[in-house]
Amino acid sequence: MLVILVAIMIANIDATAQVKSVNQNYVVTTDGTYYFAKVRYGLSGFLVATDQNGTKKVFSKNEVKAYQKNGRLFESVTFTGKSAPEFAELVANRNGVKVYRSSNADVTNNAYLFKGQSQIMQVSQENLAYVLNFLNDNQGK
Repeated sequence: MLVILVAIMIANIDATAQVKSVNQNYVVTTDGTYYFAKVRYGLSGFLVATDQNGTKKVFSKNEVKAYQKNGRLFESVTFTGKSAPEFAELVANRNGVKVYRSSNADVTNNAYLFKGQSQIMQVSQENLAYVLNFLNDNQGK
């Protein structure tokens, strides 16, 4: 009985460590990758990050390539018809095909399919579940 209890405790500690690593906040810049306790959107800068010691660092939009906030990954992408890149949430990724959800998405097209850096198509709300099932290999389940 004691052996089983110890095994359950060890498994629980390992699972807790994995959950914390998934929810790690970080910012990828032109200079490198930085890990933080908190990342938030700022008024004076694009992102304001706070490390474990309470030290704050402010990032401008121009220097940030990608960031993860509360387990959600955002990458800088350029949508067709737009001149400047914007940050969009990476929803799915498989074999170089990525689905992004734009923060400025309209009601009809709230996701976009990319192959590499090129936008392939817009995905409507009705079709988004089918695309995600296909990319996550859940067809027929």
